[in-house]
Amino acid sequence: MKSSFWFLVVVVCLLLGPVPAMAAEEVEEERGLGFWFEARTFGDGETPSRFTGWYERELAGSVGFYALIERESDGYHEWYVGPTVRPFPWLQIGLGFGRETVPGEINGERRNAFFEIDWEQINVSGTFENGESGRWHRVTTTYTLNDYVGVGVIEETDFDVGPRIELNLGSFQIWGAVFRTLEGETLSTVAVNASF
Repeated sequence: MKSSFWFLVVVVCLLLGPVPAMAAEEVEEERGLGFWFEARTFGDGETPSRFTGWYERELAGSVGFYALIERESDGYHEWYVGPTVRPFPWLQIGLGFGRETVPGEINGERRNAFFEIDWEQINVSGTFENGESGRWHRVTTTYTLNDYVGVGVIEETDFDVGPRIELNLGSFQIWGAVFRTLEGETLSTVAVNASF
């Protein structure tokens, strides 16, 4: 586990150091390039809380890379890194490869693909993972009402589609959602994230 983590740190540092930023600062801020962190918890006290770190950078034109590290309160953790491409100003896609660990059970590879559509007041994003612990996905659609509030729906592995609301406060965001679990129970989640 430690060697995988340090490998990711070295790869990110190598990519950050010698490569000059090709896009203007305003474009990076508009697209949210840079660091993004999120802490998420669930209302049932049983579903593991999650901490996610993300880094994204454009390298040349519409091509870039991203890296993700996630850790859950039950000990599960994963990381992956990979290229991104923006074929249109409103569409970004990426593919990542890395590792995952389930303590005492799994230490294997993990793959990811994601897309993000950002068109006027509508944002649709999806991330799809696969590896030794199985498949996982999340798809979110958000309509921005104004500079501060967005509403939409979210669908995630093990949960049904549920309503989602977000409050945007500059570089911070608070969002919450309510799901129906596969067992038919109601489950709420809340998250706080920051980007810079």
